[in-house]
Amino acid sequence: MDTKRSLQCNRLIGDVILLYISKEDFDAILKESLEKIWSQVRRATTELSYFFGDWTDAELRRCSIISELITFQEGDLILGDGYGKRKNAHFIVEGQCSMIQDIEVEERGNSWKLITSNDNENTDDNKRRQHIYLQTNMFSKGACFGVGELMNFIWIPTK
Repeated sequence: MDTKRSLQCNRLIGDVILLYISKEDFDAILKESLEKIWSQVRRATTELSYFFGDWTDAELRRCSIISELITFQEGDLILGDGYGKRKNAHFIVEGQCSMIQDIEVEERGNSWKLITSNDNENTDDNKRRQHIYLQTNMFSKGACFGVGELMNFIWIPTK
């Protein structure tokens, strides 16, 4: 049954900006390019069967619509120093990247102690502190990051 929706706009609250595209123009121009992008994302999710293997077609289609494939060049920064999408899950479709963590240590005689957020409250200005940048992970095709872990003081450069 093909039922038409009725729409009535009685009153505008504030300014409204609309992007208007006729159905014919959308179908002729945008639909093909959007479906191409969606199919590329769909192929990527198919290759990541560990994560997406049990998803239904409807779930994969929705994921294809709301996701985006982003290409980074060698040496680019994916996350770090306020850059990137820290609240997103990232899945490596192709290539490699590493995780570099900024850790703070404090000199304790002949050794060093890792400083945690709780230790920052009990700082001793007489102790020497140092930041160390440590590669903690190497990610390649099929890996993911940003799923549940805190991404503070983390940098993700491409390899």
